Amino acid sequence: MENLYKKPKIWQIILFCFLAGSFHSELHSQEQIIWDNVPVNTTGITATYSGGTLNVMATGSGLNMVFYSIPTNPTVFQTTGAWNNAPSKDLTFTFPEKVIITRFRVYDINYGNWNDSFSFSNITFSGVTASAGCCATTSGVTVSAGTPPNTDVHWLCSNPIDNFTINYANTNGTTHAYLFYTMEVLRLPSIGTLCYNSIPPALPATLGNNIQGTWSPATINTSVVGTTQYFFTPNPGQTIQCPVSIDVTVLPSGQQNCCVPDITLTSPGDDVAFGNQDNRETSNTITAHNTINSGAVGIYHAKNSITLKKGFYSANGSRFRGYIQGCSGTFVGRQPASADTKDVQKLITDTKVPQKLLLYPNPATQKATIEYDQPIRNILVTSIDGKTMLSKELDANSFDIDLSNYKNGMYIVTVQTGDGRTITSKLVKK
Repeated sequence: MENLYKKPKIWQIILFCFLAGSFHSELHSQEQIIWDNVPVNTTGITATYSGGTLNVMATGSGLNMVFYSIPTNPTVFQTTGAWNNAPSKDLTFTFPEKVIITRFRVYDINYGNWNDSFSFSNITFSGVTASAGCCATTSGVTVSAGTPPNTDVHWLCSNPIDNFTINYANTNGTTHAYLFYTMEVLRLPSIGTLCYNSIPPALPATLGNNIQGTWSPATINTSVVGTTQYFFTPNPGQTIQCPVSIDVTVLPSGQQNCCVPDITLTSPGDDVAFGNQDNRETSNTITAHNTINSGAVGIYHAKNSITLKKGFYSANGSRFRGYIQGCSGTFVGRQPASADTKDVQKLITDTKVPQKLLLYPNPATQKATIEYDQPIRNILVTSIDGKTMLSKELDANSFDIDLSNYKNGMYIVTVQTGDGRTITSKLVKK
């Protein structure tokens, strides 16, 4: 009875090691997988790389497959499968993270006219190169009577994956799987799922073997719910064999543990522009110093308290709603369950929302102070006959007007504020 499994001949190992090394030098390699030196077995083989451990296991219901390390060239491992009338088990590759396989090479296809047909599952390659007269596509190999012996195939640039399987066929009653394998990978940054308005991680400036470049968009935006694709471009003089992109998903607050304990909203970064709705919720507190401009909506939920601090302003024509409740992910208007004064007190604690611009003393003798809870951008003081007495740009919440050179009488003070308001007041010098 013929043996089910045969070990590779030494000349085949030497030839393959030479070819693997020569091909490797022609490509812009990302990271070469180095296979561990394991005893001959029917279970699988492992490899160690910078991302952890890659496991290759025999899976499925076929006959056992035998795994061989190649100590003289650890970039290669070899299998032999069932030689009689039954298919071999499949090969499943499992990574500890998402990677792009930049090159996956399988050699010695159709050795001895045995059937080495197989297909891939859970992976898509964008390119393939093969020996002349071969039978390879981006989805696998189909061996036929005209397939050259010892065929060499290179699959290039996979989609991001963390596992895939080689499914061996049984098209003519036999499966051989007397094959050599080598692989190069590019590690991808692990971002994970982010929460709405959370602080995003920085996109890495370096990939793979110190490949440096930039991303487009340049930074992760968590103010938009949904999935965004970010593309990597190497710096001049550096090369990545395959296109690189990652998908980043931002979930709404209140979903899948996206409820943060506390939020502090400040101006101008957290101001709400005309036409926008700002939905915020926390499991503890919200402290607001920001502006909700005319035509904008702010809806804030906090389990314990919402504090409107000095600087908070809900402009005329805006809508602001605050609810003492935890995270729900639902931002709709509602009536209070009861006139609970404790809840009302929680909502308005330390509220100092300006009703108007302050100008004092008025009348004044030597100076007058002007104050506003938002930054003042411009002050214009004119006499009653239209003469300009003062025109000043600034970025402050208060300003002292020196009246020492002003004649007694009435003056018009016009202020442009950081929240887009223009306010006019009368000032009397005596």
